[in-house]
Amino acid sequence: MRILARILLASGFLLAISSPGRATLAVVQAANNLSTAATATTITVTTTSGNLLVILAAEGANNTATVTISDSASQTWTQVGSYINPNTSSRTSMWYVPNSASVTTITATWSNNPGSLSTTVRAVMYEISGAATSSPLDTSNTSSSGSVVTTLTTGSITTANANDILIDGTNVGANQSTTWSAGSGYTLPANSTNDRVAMSNKIVSTTQSAVTTSISWTNTATSCVSIFAAFKASGAASTPKKPPVVL
Repeated sequence: MRILARILLASGFLLAISSPGRATLAVVQAANNLSTAATATTITVTTTSGNLLVILAAEGANNTATVTISDSASQTWTQVGSYINPNTSSRTSMWYVPNSASVTTITATWSNNPGSLSTTVRAVMYEISGAATSSPLDTSNTSSSGSVVTTLTTGSITTANANDILIDGTNVGANQSTTWSAGSGYTLPANSTNDRVAMSNKIVSTTQSAVTTSISWTNTATSCVSIFAAFKASGAASTPKKPPVVL
């Protein structure tokens, strides 16, 4: 036995001992709301503590408005990148809170100072299980169009982490009361769209290099934007380790 142990050690034999695996990412639920002639919109939803919440918020009055995301647990939300403005009359942003408390409402409140703001405000959110409980954002990018279109391709992203959920949040400048269609391999969960915003996703298990996706809709829009973000799973990958050897 000792001779065998020496041979294995000398040959650099490694035993792959699995560390705790990564959690399985999943969209628990989506929810949305749209309010007209308003400065705020509230999504009513009941979430489970410990999950990641992601929201896309947009308005259609001007490109200098700012938004505050608040919830029933009074948590602090972090913005993904910065605001994106396809023209002078709208603005879109994405926000998240990891390891969230259980919430029953999420509100996006827009303000414009100086001046007033009363417009169509809209938002869509995901609750995601299995996400990293701190620093979950892997990477993000944006794209926009000011042309008359019925589809939009995201900016490309390259991920540093293998196990991610890729989320495409889209805002358009025309009512879409019929059909949204996600890009190949992406899904639109129930309640993930309304007349102006949609959020599709894909869960991956390998790092992504310069990937894009697209989304399409029925009624032509003269402006549209996308925020494309990747969020990490929790846990660590398996790591090869040397076994203990008795000589």
